[in-house]
Amino acid sequence: MIDFMNGNELPYIIVATKVDKLNATDRKNNLAAIASHPILAEGTPVIPFSSLKNEGRNELWREIAKFADIKL
Repeated sequence: MIDFMNGNELPYIIVATKVDKLNATDRKNNLAAIASHPILAEGTPVIPFSSLKNEGRNELWREIAKFADIKL
């Protein structure tokens, strides 16, 4: 899917779920690894998300609204 999005120059968001399961060091390292992965288009947002703790929810909605050209 990422190849398709990149090939068609379509914007996308990476949502890293289950971040509440990681300690601070592992979380930081994993998010950095995701963000720097060579397959991702430069500037692709990586949003840490936990539905259990409602973390990242507002950031995700802001990004979705931005892509949909909706003002919140």
